Amino acid sequence: SKKRKQTNKGLVLNKQLIAIILFAFSILWFCLAIIDAGGIWGALRTLMFGLFGFCSFIFPLFLLIVALFIALDKIDNNVISKLIQATILITVISSIVHVAQCNYGNTYFEAIKDAFNFYYIDGSMLGGGVWGAIFGGFMLLITGGNKLAAMISAIINEIALPLFQFPVTKK
Repeated sequence: SKKRKQTNKGLVLNKQLIAIILFAFSILWFCLAIIDAGGIWGALRTLMFGLFGFCSFIFPLFLLIVALFIALDKIDNNVISKLIQATILITVISSIVHVAQCNYGNTYFEAIKDAFNFYYIDGSMLGGGVWGAIFGGFMLLITGGNKLAAMISAIINEIALPLFQFPVTKK
């Protein structure tokens, strides 16, 4: 009984530590998104916008919510399912942004490279980033390059996926 209490106390401390790290990381990510600077800060900001584009403003909020759920010990099957659905929503948003801004002449891999360079070269924070280019580019591939069909496909996927429950086992 005493050993079980110590194990439970260790788990609680680990969860709190994870929550604190996620909270700090979300604040750092948000500051990177809104503050333009040079040096390592600027390189990290360029990398962040190159990878996630516009969603660089959304991800810190998402991480903050996860940190709060962990700190409040509210992680269960329903919450994990909602977090997965939120990740899918962010993916759909970045995919739609990519499809809307994609040039027709690019191949799939050129579009991914261009999506990374969209912020680096033009300074635009409104791209879909590599994350959006991977999924949005795939939607363009399966729709034959039709932007409207690719956006509709992404939206339909977002509507259909929450209908499926993601099985998560609780330990």
